[in-house]
Amino acid sequence: MNYVNDRFCELVQLPRNRQAILAMKKDVDDFLPSFCDSPAKLSRWGHHYFCDDDGGRLIFDLNSPHSHRCEICGKVYSNDVQDGVWVTFYRNRAVVLALVSAAVYKATGETKYRDYALQVIDFYAAHYHEFVLHNKENKIFDSYETMKWGCGKMMPQGLNEAIVAIRFIQTIEILRPELEQEWLENVHRKLFREMFRLLAPQAVEIHNISCWSLAAIGVMGLAMKDQEMIDYAFTSPFNIRRQLAEGVTADGFWYEGSIHYNFFLLEGVSYLFLFSKIYGYDFGQESTAIFERMFEKAYEYAFDNLYLPNPNDGWPNLNLRTFSYVYHTAARAFGEKSKVGNLLKIIENDPNPRTTLPLSEPYYCCGTVCLEQLLFNIDFDYSDYRPVAHVSNTFPTSNFAMLRNNNWNVFVKYGLNGKSHAHPDIMNIEVMYKDQRISRDLSNAGYQSRLCNEWHRKTLSHNTVCWNGQDITSVHPGKCLHFDADSFFGFGIGCLRGY
Repeated sequence: MNYVNDRFCELVQLPRNRQAILAMKKDVDDFLPSFCDSPAKLSRWGHHYFCDDDGGRLIFDLNSPHSHRCEICGKVYSNDVQDGVWVTFYRNRAVVLALVSAAVYKATGETKYRDYALQVIDFYAAHYHEFVLHNKENKIFDSYETMKWGCGKMMPQGLNEAIVAIRFIQTIEILRPELEQEWLENVHRKLFREMFRLLAPQAVEIHNISCWSLAAIGVMGLAMKDQEMIDYAFTSPFNIRRQLAEGVTADGFWYEGSIHYNFFLLEGVSYLFLFSKIYGYDFGQESTAIFERMFEKAYEYAFDNLYLPNPNDGWPNLNLRTFSYVYHTAARAFGEKSKVGNLLKIIENDPNPRTTLPLSEPYYCCGTVCLEQLLFNIDFDYSDYRPVAHVSNTFPTSNFAMLRNNNWNVFVKYGLNGKSHAHPDIMNIEVMYKDQRISRDLSNAGYQSRLCNEWHRKTLSHNTVCWNGQDITSVHPGKCLHFDADSFFGFGIGCLRGY
């Protein structure tokens, strides 16, 4: 199995795909010819890039590294923190567009796009040892041995570094037929081995960040034929199989209780799963079953219009189309006729527009077609799918329930599986009438935003019961006492009846 669809070069010439390639060329040509970075620039945490007054994300403007305007109120921020986040976004843009440039080269054969992609990788490989080891709190460390958990080099934390590592490997995989073994060995030694040294000590608990570190290590190992990395990803104390076995509830949901983090984790694991398929590595029967079930269950707890409820930390107004790129990656591995492939087609036929993410946004050409669709599933027949009915359902090990009838959907959260990314909103409900949200969870703005910590993470901002304005303090699981298609009884919430 190849990384790029075997029919890519043929089908990319169709008019609809040629238009996408033209748009991708423009994105690359507007940025990469003038690419310029320096290890002297310190990256900062993306969650600082939000307005204190209204929680709006600041606008990343390539031509404005020292002035950052709120997308909502227009307030301008000018300080070292936002400047450092601008550096983070700049590097992320460079890495993403290197990947896009490799795809453009694959589609057109124009060598400048191959050269643009290699220019970015060459720069970071040559200078990786010069980047400052630091964490998102901006504390600097002398070595991997003395660093605290969470450190990055190019990026503000190891999580972001793991994402960058995988994107570098994806770029290499597209260009592999063009690359000399000596070049690959040089990048492996100077860049990927160092990233391994950075990320391995950070996979030390059952957590979404550990999963990203392990995914990056595994992807680098498989692509570079580095057995130490492969073994670390699959057999180290907190290996990826253990992460899935212990971190995913019996309901197929990541234990931290956030739909955003559930998909964020799936993104990282999907790359490792795909590369395991490409390189013939046994991902594990149990792990594969858990991974596949997570995609199926995500469809089950979506509202009928494929918008998603938003318990706990995350971003507002998400729908399944927001994460179509993750389904595309998994469908490349499972196949067009799989359950995941079928759900992908349902999502791609959804008439609602895709809602975007404020951080870690993947590449969507013209905002609509993800790069993964072109590279992986360009030959899918998206009109050929089996409808999957939505029904009332309960997810007792995840503390969720969803009641449905022809017009109404009611989602309830009645407990937590711990403190990580939790909101104090046990007994919270979200209500959808047809396509209209009657009540919804606000989710939150960036974590450093005053609005996030003084409102979004307070009980008062949720659709729940509050006593004397006090936050709910419990972080324990709730209890489902009764569930049927029309009603749900849970511990501490009395009764919710279908409408």
